[in-house]
Amino acid sequence: MDGAIHVLTGPTALPVPARGSVLVCRATDPNRTPLIALAGALVIDLGTPASHGAIIARELAIPCVIGTGDGTRLLTTGDRVHVDGSTGVVRVLQQATRSSGRREPPC
Repeated sequence: MDGAIHVLTGPTALPVPARGSVLVCRATDPNRTPLIALAGALVIDLGTPASHGAIIARELAIPCVIGTGDGTRLLTTGDRVHVDGSTGVVRVLQQATRSSGRREPPC
């Protein structure tokens, strides 16, 4: 699945991500399920295939790469990526403009 990244950095997600966005977060919990329902794919730093985010992704039939460890650090809202839940690969297609000027590697 190809899409634009929306990084969730805190317990609330303002602004609400666009439908079909690739949600990137440190972890998930049941309070984030309404946001996950909008997602086209998930990239989650912490967890296993038996974690909440992976289970919800399977129920919603959306790709999920879980256990990245540093997706929230390496990806920026606005990046375009390809998420392959079958292989566990997230490939950056196009980076958003970085205000800091630092180059960040793909995850």
